[in-house]
Amino acid sequence: VELESLRLSFHHAVELCAFIANNRTVRKVSLRKLGLDQEVASLLAQSLGVNTKVTSLDLRENNIGEPPRSSHHLLFFFLLVLRPPGPEGAKALSAVLRSRCSLKTLSLYGNAITTVGACELARALEHNSTLSQLDLGDNLIEDEGLVRISKALVKTTSLTSLQLQ
Repeated sequence: VELESLRLSFHHAVELCAFIANNRTVRKVSLRKLGLDQEVASLLAQSLGVNTKVTSLDLRENNIGEPPRSSHHLLFFFLLVLRPPGPEGAKALSAVLRSRCSLKTLSLYGNAITTVGACELARALEHNSTLSQLDLGDNLIEDEGLVRISKALVKTTSLTSLQLQ
């Protein structure tokens, strides 16, 4: 699945997440420059929790670290009740990395991920044994987040490439 430089409505993003969750032949997901916010990142994380065959996720230049721009319809309310997202999309993706995920590459370049999101990702890295490449460049991660990530690198055995610029 590859999409770039589009503006997806929330409704279409929900449909895309459902497709990813239900299509076991999907191995690579590239959703660049789509304006995805943390609500959609949470839905995508749920999709990856269902479809554990996805090995590559590229979310470059979205807005998953930023709060949602508006509240959405009733469907999202029910999804929130079933699985509340954290304050950032990075938290939801971190939960996937800690679970039965098979991601090998994850690009979160340019997503306004803050130190809080970086700390969540660091915790996930400590428990993940499949991720080999992670791109966190062009985000809002401060020293505390970088320190947490560097400590997580000592505990992970699979990560071979980390981009921070």
